Amino acid sequence: MTSWADQAPVSSADNMTAVSGVEPTFVSLDGGFPAIDFSGSSQRFTTPGSADIRATAAWSVAMWLKPTNFGVYTIPFTDEDVSIPRRFTLRIPTTGVPTAEVNGSVNSDCAVALTAGVWTHLAWVFDGSLAAAARGKFYINGSAPGTTNGAMPAALNVPTSVVTLGAYYPGSFGFVGRMGEIVITKHAMTANDVNFLYNRQRR
Repeated sequence: MTSWADQAPVSSADNMTAVSGVEPTFVSLDGGFPAIDFSGSSQRFTTPGSADIRATAAWSVAMWLKPTNFGVYTIPFTDEDVSIPRRFTLRIPTTGVPTAEVNGSVNSDCAVALTAGVWTHLAWVFDGSLAAAARGKFYINGSAPGTTNGAMPAALNVPTSVVTLGAYYPGSFGFVGRMGEIVITKHAMTANDVNFLYNRQRR
């Protein structure tokens, strides 16, 4: 498991590296817990230390999000290569409904929307051993509201390039808001796993 939860000192984000622009601001308390503050207008985004975080057959991402607003779409997390088929993007369009783009073309859509200005725990789990329609699954605040998947592959392409938080590399579609407890796993988290993360630091 890779986690970038609350690793930076107050007023800095030194556990990350600015890909472009400046580093996000580390906030000591928001909702009772530390948070990372991103400003999409200045395209603040970072790349954590390890880029090779995806397995091919099972993978999960979870994080707390408090979006300020929604643009054309905002990207809190992406793992990509210059080659479009090697891309995973977690994005939120103007509707606030989270979408995961897999291998640069196939979408996994959540059934409910996030609310601007409110902390929400968001998780997306990929399990290539399941039937195609069930391989991607969203969780909102520990519950699975329903996910619609496209022609989901049995495996995710292996990344060879950049992992970014807060925007699309190299800098568009910036996320405006705060994040916390970003966790990546190389296995498909169970509902119990997701609930543990949700309840551990419920905001």
